Amino acid sequence: MTETNQNLLHTDPSVFLDYDRALPIFVYLALALAVSIFPLVKACLSIWNTLLLNIFSDLAAGRKIRGLRNKKMLEARAEGSAFKDAFSRYVGHTGALLAAIGLFYLVSKQQYELILLVLIALLALSMLFWIRTFIGFFWAIASIMFLAAPLYYGHGIIIMHVAIFLSSVILVQSVLRAFGELKSSVSDRKMNRGKGFFGRFKWIPAMIFSLVLLSQSLYAGFYIVTAFLS
Repeated sequence: MTETNQNLLHTDPSVFLDYDRALPIFVYLALALAVSIFPLVKACLSIWNTLLLNIFSDLAAGRKIRGLRNKKMLEARAEGSAFKDAFSRYVGHTGALLAAIGLFYLVSKQQYELILLVLIALLALSMLFWIRTFIGFFWAIASIMFLAAPLYYGHGIIIMHVAIFLSSVILVQSVLRAFGELKSSVSDRKMNRGKGFFGRFKWIPAMIFSLVLLSQSLYAGFYIVTAFLS
């Protein structure tokens, strides 16, 4: 036992982590977290996560996808049970998180051009089926042009940095939204209460899903580091 502990203490960390590949990604993860401090920049970049959240949550709820909506519009629901609503929001967040894991898998394989192509295809499909607002169309067209430009001109370095940064943004926003959901489920529990004794417990499903979502979001970050950056 003592020998095992000594071996663990003297183990080279590079065995578990490829610093040459991981360091740039950690820098972009830190940058994505840092820009979240600035409301305007955060609002522009978080639209990627918002789009994924809208699509998966609306599919889970079985309702027509109406395009980009902010948090207040997502929470302004008049129909359905608390459990169904909490489940649909949980599926939406989980879908966005799985998308982030998929993007980092492509990053680990250095498929940077494919990442931009996937994001362009998502925007094109969103414009065709889901986005129905002027602001949504404007953002989607501008984003397609921004992603297509380095692909057209063949700027490999720019493609790599844009792909890693956007993947980092989607992952960081997924984790931050998980924290936000947990905070909201606690602070708004009085507003979520219904009438009668059992109505007081209607906020519990939202809190349970929020705790599960936060746990899986943190685990997803750990999984990405251990599976794709080692």
